[in-house]
Amino acid sequence: MITSSDSLPIPDSLEIVPLERLTLPVHLDGSMSPRGSAVFPCRIDARNDVEAIGIWLAEVAKTNSSFRSYRLEAERCLLWATVTRGKPLSALNNDDISAYAQFLRDPQPREQWLSAGAPRRGEKSWRPFRTPLSLRTSGHALGILAALFAWLHTAGYVRENPWYGPATYLIRTKERSAAPALAAERNANVVSAIEWSWIRKALDDIEMHSDGQAAAKSRAVLYLAYYGDLKPGEICSLRMSSISVLDFEAVPIWKLDIEGRPKALREIILLPPVQQALEHYLHGRGIALGDDRAQADPPLIASSRGMPDWPEVEGYLTEAGGRSSTGLVFSRAAELAQDAGDSLAARRLSGATIQWLKHALEVHTVHGDVRWNWCWHLIGACWLSSLSFKAYLPPRIPLSGGTILQAFDEFQEMW
Repeated sequence: MITSSDSLPIPDSLEIVPLERLTLPVHLDGSMSPRGSAVFPCRIDARNDVEAIGIWLAEVAKTNSSFRSYRLEAERCLLWATVTRGKPLSALNNDDISAYAQFLRDPQPREQWLSAGAPRRGEKSWRPFRTPLSLRTSGHALGILAALFAWLHTAGYVRENPWYGPATYLIRTKERSAAPALAAERNANVVSAIEWSWIRKALDDIEMHSDGQAAAKSRAVLYLAYYGDLKPGEICSLRMSSISVLDFEAVPIWKLDIEGRPKALREIILLPPVQQALEHYLHGRGIALGDDRAQADPPLIASSRGMPDWPEVEGYLTEAGGRSSTGLVFSRAAELAQDAGDSLAARRLSGATIQWLKHALEVHTVHGDVRWNWCWHLIGACWLSSLSFKAYLPPRIPLSGGTILQAFDEFQEMW
């Protein structure tokens, strides 16, 4: 593991040297930075930023080439933070990250950051850059740093991830605006944020021009899949008894217990839009939490069994029934996208199913101004987490009303 000493004297000026030779004063090495919190405790044994980077490299760098690439980007950012910004790596904020993105394209002063020729790491003339980075190379560098800070945040080493903030929003969403479905969304058949917006517009359109209760059912199913990160089979198995109410400061918050999931993943806090959609749908069936019909424990989402008229038959919704009740929404979303000239979204939506909504919220929070950890603590979503990330995920804890409402505030832009 890469280490540094806390006992060395504070130097008059910092040298730009490789990570393994770097000695930082205590006010710049990150040892004084606050760690973790009650919700996100620190789960790695690192005394300072250099040690934390060493643990990260040991976890994620599986080949010599990836180790060298990851080390270089962490090294560059650490040196820039301490030498140019005068702060520890772990104290960077989103304004710093935005400035660093510009620095990569033109490191100044060049004599301080760019090396002449190709000196070895042990030579005095070594510098972290040979040339300024191209747009593509700087994007790759920023991607590695985003992964580093996500890991540090997940491990509880830093309290806030500087990649989540208004100043870095454009950096993180540049590709997204150019390509509605990113690689992770295309390869896994997950709807993009733009495609999800077309689905919501289709729901609004169907509610205005067709059977309101059928549309309410479709919205409830789709919102459970998207905002609850639920599989179709899990949605079909829900009963009224699956819902319990957490009453914080007169704000009722619904919680779902999902049968068959591991104990750590069973509880799902329903975000406000899905709770409102369920309340509206249940009201149309004449059911309210706590009344006699709810006490009889009918299915949460009922089956119409192909009946053209209402009310529904109080039987379990099948997966085929779920696809049938939401298929019209995807078709309408594809039509709306095509009419607006978004042929890519239209083509994908025409073949999409409810399964495409699972994992989507977690993917979208990475591109939005939302802490990824809320997906884990509220709904148990960790699909994006690599095996090395999962090792540092804190146990899901019983959330207080204040913490849940704080999470809702941060999630608000997602609905």
